[in-house]
Order: sequence, then C-alpha cells, then structure tokens
Amino acid sequence: MELLQHVYSLDLIEHVWQNVSSQTLRMSLLQDFYGAEGKVNKLLGSKKSEEMRERETYKYDLTHYAVIHPETKPFMIKQLLYIVKKAIAKGLVITHNIMHYLLMHVIQLASPDEVKFILEDIMERIPSLTHTTEGSLIGSLFVYYTRAKERKALIKAYREYMLPASMDKHTWRVLASLLDSTDDTMLTAKHVLKPLLNADVFASSYGRLLWLYIFDRNHPLFKNYPILRREHSADDMQDDMPFYTIRTDIHEKDEDETLRRISKKEVQLIHLELITHLVIKLKLFDYLQESLESLLSLQDEQLQFTLYRMLHDDRYSTIFEKNPKKAEALKSQL
Repeated sequence: MELLQHVYSLDLIEHVWQNVSSQTLRMSLLQDFYGAEGKVNKLLGSKKSEEMRERETYKYDLTHYAVIHPETKPFMIKQLLYIVKKAIAKGLVITHNIMHYLLMHVIQLASPDEVKFILEDIMERIPSLTHTTEGSLIGSLFVYYTRAKERKALIKAYREYMLPASMDKHTWRVLASLLDSTDDTMLTAKHVLKPLLNADVFASSYGRLLWLYIFDRNHPLFKNYPILRREHSADDMQDDMPFYTIRTDIHEKDEDETLRRISKKEVQLIHLELITHLVIKLKLFDYLQESLESLLSLQDEQLQFTLYRMLHDDRYSTIFEKNPKKAEALKSQL
C-alpha cells in the first residue's frame, strides 16, 4: 500500500495494472486492502494451501469481497480512504486508472458523508477521468448523488469536450446519465444534444449508442454494457462481474427524510422534452434531411437501425406530427 502513495512507484504499479489481464493478479496488487496478514487466511480456512487461499481471495473485487466478508469492511474502508484522499490531494487520481478503480470502491463502501465530501472534492475533475470503465461509473454516480446545481455545473464543464465525449467508449454513458437526470431540459438540449448533430457522432459506434439511448433507453442492446444496479441480484455474485450498484442511502432527501427521484421529473418525461427540443428548437429533421445521404452511404446497419428507431417510435408520434411532411419524407428513406 505504501507504493501507492508515491508518484514513481505508482507509475510502476499503474503499468502492471494496465498490462495484466488476469483478475487474480490485478487484485493481488491490492492485497493490503483485503485485511491484515493472516486474517484473510483465517477467513478462508487454514487447511487450504496458501496458493489456493490467494486465488479464492483475489478472484473478487474489493466491494464484492466486503459483501462476502463484512468483517473486513471497516479495515478496507479505512485503507481506501487513506490512499484515495492522498491521491486527490496530490492530483494523482486523474492520471492513474488504478486510482479510478480505488475511488469507485470508496464510493461503494464509505459512509454517505465521506462519499459526498469526496465527490465535491473531485467535481471539477470529473470530465478528465471518465475515459475508463470505473471513471465513467464515477461520473454517473456523481450525477445520481449530487443536486441539480452540481449536475448543471457538470454539463457546463463538459461543453468543450462534448463532441469527443459523446464518441468515447466509456464517457458516453456519463452523458446518458445526465440525459436521464436533468431538471433543465433546455440547458441540456443546448449543451449536450446540439453538439450531437454532427456527422462524426453518427459515424461513431458510441455516438450512435447515445442517440439510440435518447430515443429508446430501454433497448436490450444496453444490457451488454457495464451498468450501475439499484440492488444486487444473485447473478451479480458471479466472480467475473463488477459488483457496482446505486446506493439508496446517498440520494438527496425531502424534509420528511423519504427518498425521492434524482430528478423532479420522470425519466420518460425528460426524454420526451429533450426530443421535443431536438425536433422543434434544434431542427432535427432538417439536419437529417441534409445529412441522410452521406449517413446512409456509410452502409452501417447499426446506424440505419438507430435512425429507424428515432423516426418510427410511436411514443413520439405527437412530436413528429409537428413536422409531418419532413417526418414522412425521412421515414420513406429508411
């Protein structure tokens, strides 16, 4: 654990972390977080060989292991907070993927007050760390755990990065979380949706996923991507699955201390308003009419499917009726 506190040794661990494919080997780099020496062996049974005990320990990520062995959780949280707070103070969180991983598990395991404090501390750095799996999940959790004021600040922080962010393998999921949680759909349409009216976004597989998410967020295709769960199921206990979830003890609460939605609006209503802004304010049909020939020339089935879903979804027929001729003209070409 001492090696994680210094820049040069952390660089070495980061190199190993990114170049080792074995889950067991990667987790063995974090052995100090699993518990004091000898305690893990006791938990797993003294009759097993040392090699077998290590395999059974490190096949689980940190949060998964803490759920299976709750007696290790206080020690794990203490160690994680110590390392992550030092990394934030030294500016090491952004540049090292292993720190994204540790930060994600802090958010999963620490007390609500500690989590809120850390999220506030890294708020301005969120756009710079969402290029990894854990970093993008941290970005999504930031959206879910903070107030409308902080969500608006995040949208503005992404403004200059919006185009590359929408096409990034991981960051598009943070933008999807913002689309689900915004209270100010006009601001979101201006700063998130408008930059998406770009040929490069439609040509990008992840950009198309974001467009599909706007119009059909429940499509089965999104089950293939790492997601945050609101509760654990038996399937989550599989060894090779990330053990991340949305905590219900961190959400903002009403005066009577009852949990409420992240946004004041239902998700379906948010998407309906966003699509209305797209069609009416941002002239989506005009853009598609001008760009359709070049888009279809890409001969990409996923792109054609995305465009088809955008224009043939019955839930948005009342919006499309505001521009019936343009909508029908586009539909006839797909």
